[in-house]
Amino acid sequence: MDNPNRLSSLQEDLLDAVLAAMPEPFFVYDEQGRYIDVLGGSDRGKYHDARHLIGKTLDEVFDQKKADQFLAQLRKAMKTGEVVSFVYSITPENIDEYKDKLGPVGTQWFEAHISPIKVEAEQPLLAVWMAFNITSHKKALELEKKLEKKLQKLVLTDPLTGLLNRRGFFEKTQLLLDRLESDVCIGPAVFVLDIDHFKLINDNHGHHVGDIILKNLARELTRSLRTGDIVGRVGGEEFAIVLSGCQSELAETIAERIRLRIANQKLWIEDKDIHFTISLGVSNYRSGEADIQDAVRRADAAMYQAKATGRNKVCLAE
Repeated sequence: MDNPNRLSSLQEDLLDAVLAAMPEPFFVYDEQGRYIDVLGGSDRGKYHDARHLIGKTLDEVFDQKKADQFLAQLRKAMKTGEVVSFVYSITPENIDEYKDKLGPVGTQWFEAHISPIKVEAEQPLLAVWMAFNITSHKKALELEKKLEKKLQKLVLTDPLTGLLNRRGFFEKTQLLLDRLESDVCIGPAVFVLDIDHFKLINDNHGHHVGDIILKNLARELTRSLRTGDIVGRVGGEEFAIVLSGCQSELAETIAERIRLRIANQKLWIEDKDIHFTISLGVSNYRSGEADIQDAVRRADAAMYQAKATGRNKVCLAE
């Protein structure tokens, strides 16, 4: 007949072996944040051997801010009797207790689950902290977000000038309109402008010169506007601008200033003095309009009036 004491001893040895083989680490803490035991954590690709921390307190291992954060989470689990979960990061190279230890390098992200250990009334409060290294998942999510942001930018940006494209311009303008209060009496001013005789420039000097001029105009428009104004390339050589809270008289002054800035500049491209002008139409968004489209159409009509009456000028919409 088997000796029950021997069987119990074998079971304990098996349990110890199982816990030691666990890839994720388990930390047992008391209420003061002292390491009572360290189990598991056999995956050296994701975790350092932390058994040497037994007997130390959190503030002996981590900086005070991090130690206080961890201790607060431990005590929360002990006080509520419920599992506490949160995500945190540590950089082993910045922690003396982990320096020169075999394990991952660089900032590591972990998901912690802290469970209170049920104890008798007279026994000290304890909690077990299970740590799961989620660094690879975290990095994958960050990369996904970066790619998504980059793709979003590509979708809304004109690749030649770096300005908003037509879709980006109207989407950003709609966001501006959505923020306006219904009782705002001064709506945004809208410019539509076009490079005069752009086809002749391309025909006489080549499309690469035309591209340089488009980029130059985009740069000059950006320099001429305030933070918060919106500018986009909405067609081949056509640009649109929205200036928030701008009365018609001021809008006309700003448009004229832009026109003169372009007309007076000198571009030296491939040993040639290239000169170009723009025609601008100016309108204002009217309260109650669902979007900026009608104001753009009015500005567009005014821009064509400027072209029809001599070019290199500013016309106000009727």
